[in-house]
Amino acid sequence: MFLMRMGCIQRNCEKIFTIIVALISQIDKVNQSENQLTNPITL
Repeated sequence: MFLMRMGCIQRNCEKIFTIIVALISQIDKVNQSENQLTNPITL
């Protein structure tokens, strides 16, 4: 029982981790596009 619960927690953690990584990469894209808008010379 305990091992099964630990497996579920691990799977949920992996889901949460992938979601966090996706959000961070999304934020990075937004920051890069904003930087390109404010600094067109660096392109």
